[in-house]
Amino acid sequence: MGWTLPGRYAERVRRLKMDSTVASPTLNQAIVARFLKEGAFDRHLRRLRTALKNQVTNMALAVARYFPEGTRITAPAGGLTLWVELDRRVDGLKVFHEARRQKISIFPGAICSTTDRYRNCIRISCGYPWDEHVDAGIRTLADIIAVQCRH
Repeated sequence: MGWTLPGRYAERVRRLKMDSTVASPTLNQAIVARFLKEGAFDRHLRRLRTALKNQVTNMALAVARYFPEGTRITAPAGGLTLWVELDRRVDGLKVFHEARRQKISIFPGAICSTTDRYRNCIRISCGYPWDEHVDAGIRTLADIIAVQCRH
């Protein structure tokens, strides 16, 4: 289900649509039309924005709680990731590989630069709903980082 605003390409889009499907899913279209007309989409977006903001907040609080002292967190103005600057002794790429072995997905900061500038940084996604499993993953990630701080 989707829509387009093809402008001057309207006739071409109409032909392409007819080539791919002869009939439209009218029940689906009627449901979405009603959803939009009754303001349900706006309510949905408000709830979604609140939930996503809470996920970012919960992740930032967990990083502040579990990660070593001196860790710096940059929360996004928009989006669902935290930029985390770790102690200079920590290699974000090594953290990435060990986290991956533990089935934890992060993004090493070194990939964001052509120099060694962000070697001690990682990016953490806040896209999953906060739960005990995510909290446990952050604690495990903190343990991985703590080991590198000791070396």
